Amino acid sequence: MPNQSPIPNLQSRFSFQRYLTAKRTVDDRALHRGVLDTLRARLPPNPSLLEIACGTGVMFDRLMDWGQVPSGTRYFGVDADPQNIAAARQREPGLPGAVTPSFLCADVFDLAPPEPPDLLIACAFLDLMDIPRALARLTGFLHPGGLCWFPINFDGETIFHPAHSLDAEIIPAYHATMRTPQAGRLLFTALPAAGIEILAAGASDWVVHPLNGAYPADEAYFLAHILHFFETSLAGHPALPEWLSARRAQLERRELTFIAHQLDFVGEFAGMR
Repeated sequence: MPNQSPIPNLQSRFSFQRYLTAKRTVDDRALHRGVLDTLRARLPPNPSLLEIACGTGVMFDRLMDWGQVPSGTRYFGVDADPQNIAAARQREPGLPGAVTPSFLCADVFDLAPPEPPDLLIACAFLDLMDIPRALARLTGFLHPGGLCWFPINFDGETIFHPAHSLDAEIIPAYHATMRTPQAGRLLFTALPAAGIEILAAGASDWVVHPLNGAYPADEAYFLAHILHFFETSLAGHPALPEWLSARRAQLERRELTFIAHQLDFVGEFAGMR
């Protein structure tokens, strides 16, 4: 039986840093292993890694735990949120192995990296950006032949189960608040246009549901925070209170299932055409 994840107090203050940590198990299931295998096979010895929007350092921990970081790797994580970086730096002293991460608080558009990385990572990042502008900035960090891994790009499908009569109104309205709600599929053309050859791509859907009457790990909090995103993005929407009340009640009863369609990409930078 999975661990009984407590349902968070919905009146308490939400923590984005806790959300980033809570979604680790969700991302662990979602990340496309075939795409990751392609990436690992192409990494050179003693690679340098630059992660944009590294959050609280969860991706570095994951890659270490999964044996995806070769000995001698140099890792550099950047995030614009000082609270994220503060949380990431707390991990540094206890991390095992010969790989020592370095974390910096900076905006990617102001960043001057110490060296062109062998691998650039940007997880759940491009779907929040103006994609051509972001890719122009990111490819500026890479040398020809440099690799890039772009996992967890939202691709326009959000599902809650059981169905609610207001889903057809609320979910499209939520998508309309996003900069690029179908970012995943757009990368099939945007990456080559930016000089990146796509080496592999695959689905990385989030699927969160109760098992034997419980949510695993801290995934009840993850779902509560997803609903919080709806609440803040659609503040003032007349149908939102009824829909949100029903969804939170389903979460409290451990009945709510959530699915989001996303895509992972790994590519090689060939230089601008």
